[in-house]
Amino acid sequence: MTQHSYHKLIYQQQDDVEDLEVYQPGGYHPVNVGDVFSNGRYCVVHKLGWGSYSTVWLVRDAKLSRYVALKVIVASESKDSAESRILRHLSQNHNQEDGTMDFVTSLLDEFHVQGPNGYHLCLITNLTRCSIGASKKAHPWLFSLTVARAIVAQVIIAVRAIHRKGVVHGDLHLRNILLALPQIDSMSVAEIYQNFNPPRQNKVYRMDGGSPGLEAPSHTVKPAWVVTPCHQVHDPRICIADFGGAWLNADLLPKHGIQAPLVYLPPEDTFARNSLGFPVDIWTLACSIYEIMGDGPLLEGFLSDKDDMIAEMISCVGPLPQDWWNVWEARGDFFEEDGSWRTEMARCRDSKSRPLSQRIQDMGRETDPEFSTDEAKTLERMLGSMLKFKPEERASAEEIAGSEWMTRYGIPALRAHNILVSC
Repeated sequence: MTQHSYHKLIYQQQDDVEDLEVYQPGGYHPVNVGDVFSNGRYCVVHKLGWGSYSTVWLVRDAKLSRYVALKVIVASESKDSAESRILRHLSQNHNQEDGTMDFVTSLLDEFHVQGPNGYHLCLITNLTRCSIGASKKAHPWLFSLTVARAIVAQVIIAVRAIHRKGVVHGDLHLRNILLALPQIDSMSVAEIYQNFNPPRQNKVYRMDGGSPGLEAPSHTVKPAWVVTPCHQVHDPRICIADFGGAWLNADLLPKHGIQAPLVYLPPEDTFARNSLGFPVDIWTLACSIYEIMGDGPLLEGFLSDKDDMIAEMISCVGPLPQDWWNVWEARGDFFEEDGSWRTEMARCRDSKSRPLSQRIQDMGRETDPEFSTDEAKTLERMLGSMLKFKPEERASAEEIAGSEWMTRYGIPALRAHNILVSC
């Protein structure tokens, strides 16, 4: 997607809110608590969050007496929104009895609003809690083992369901896997504020001392506190969200490339960008599974670039395919010509491999008596089948859903939490 590039600082910046400089033509639509949308149907109660291309709000649906999420897309991306198109596609021929699409965000309504910064697409979706990433960050990084298993199983089933619909998510990571929110439709607005803190609003000021125009909100709003620390998560129901970087596999190539964070990017993003399809999600799914089960990311990427990440992949998975090795210009930064690690390198990394088996041993479950050596080996086999360099060699979502780990650990965890699906 085209990044916003506003060079002149207009507004005094604030912490824990969106970039105020994006309140420009083509950018964010100004929203304030109490605003109404769609002929008065949706009333803004609180903010849920924001991203580079949208702000997200908790709103009350007056027509159906429920709370839902309102996502207001920046004007520059509203004309041809992949997210809207993909969500409509996913909702077609939805088998309610199957249950597998319950783990994917639902498009409940959509409309446009004309504002001072342009014409904005608005998406109404089901309400969720915090992301898995935020939950892990809020406390010591580990879910209980049965909760972690149940989350992983749902994510696998969700990816299988998405792929069955012909969709590649393209941006699967822990910030796009959201915990379901308990039923709050019966709560009053006052009770919402009591449970999730009232809106914390700060006045917007211009750098030149003038008053903000119509293009910006009068006040910023810090997001509602809906984060449940991972050690307190007892209901592990999840929802896969953010299809802004998704594409139909039949389209062959995504419009904007792979949107996943650097540590999740599959190797084909570097070596085979004309071969992007379902296997992209399999690689990012493997990275997500490891991080959900453990206390940190599968591939370390602090202050890294793409070449650092290729070296990290080799450390975990093994040698690159020869044709990719031959065209990798940065290989000499890390390796000798015979493929051995350089003992001295300018890059900041260990000059030795740390294979997948060792990473699973070091994932933070060493003192967990429930995480057996047998499960570790079963998990390693499943992840190993997903972390193949060549996309065509990776296991499919169907194969992962039928894997030994799912049969012995994933599905039983779903049943233990009364999460029933047709598998």
